[in-house]
Amino acid sequence: MASYSLILHVMQTEELSYIVAVRQSSVLLAVLVGWFWLREPQDRQRVSLAALICTCVVLVVRWG
Repeated sequence: MASYSLILHVMQTEELSYIVAVRQSSVLLAVLVGWFWLREPQDRQRVSLAALICTCVVLVVRWG
């Protein structure tokens, strides 16, 4: 509840594109934790989608 409230507060004070980029980076964090800490196997689809999210985050931050 606290993180959702924080996101709502930031959405009122900052540009929306930056908030969306930060929220999507949590998906990348979950992939990395699963890979390194939990030793989950990483298939080609998961790695390519994580790279796509990373690329989109960079594009949103740069041109958002």
